Amino acid sequence: MKILLTLIVLLLIVGGVAALYYKYRAKPGVTLTKDEALILETIRENYGEKIIGESITDSNGDKVLRVELGNHDVAEAAINLSSLARKHREEGLTLPVIKMTLP
Repeated sequence: MKILLTLIVLLLIVGGVAALYYKYRAKPGVTLTKDEALILETIRENYGEKIIGESITDSNGDKVLRVELGNHDVAEAAINLSSLARKHREEGLTLPVIKMTLP
């Protein structure tokens, strides 16, 4: 009985991790640089479970993240990952400052 319960819990955990992976991964065909991925993770860390949907598109060479937010003042935001990554890399804009400037 304990083994069966343990297996059920383990399957639920694996299923939850798989669901989160597929929910938050970039769309096929969009490849992020290391800096863009870092900015994306910073945004996900900032909004956490408030993110109810996201998509990444390529707009004139820049990767733009569109997020739908639940339980937040802003229902939807478009964030240029490439621009923030350049400012982080070239101008020294820190991740805490980026978090503070997010809508």
